[in-house]
Amino acid sequence: MAGKLAVVYAREGEARAVGVVTSRAVGGAVARNRARRLLREAYRAHKHKLKDNVQIVIVARTAIRDKRLQDVETEVLSLFRAAGVMMDS
Repeated sequence: MAGKLAVVYAREGEARAVGVVTSRAVGGAVARNRARRLLREAYRAHKHKLKDNVQIVIVARTAIRDKRLQDVETEVLSLFRAAGVMMDS
């Protein structure tokens, strides 16, 4: 599932696993690290809402630069829903 700030790849797996990817297109090391921190925090805050047996890769897009956590969190949640990795309840 692709959004403006990130792309989420998900598949059923043995156990939950998450990877965060940022390319040099996002920016320098500081910008890439900040993008990774934002994406990891968005995942961490909502991981209890995700299915247990899913493997997820979150790829940052260049538009993530200068975004706030709230913006990233909203986008990641909508991508998780679209990918079908959220629990039904």
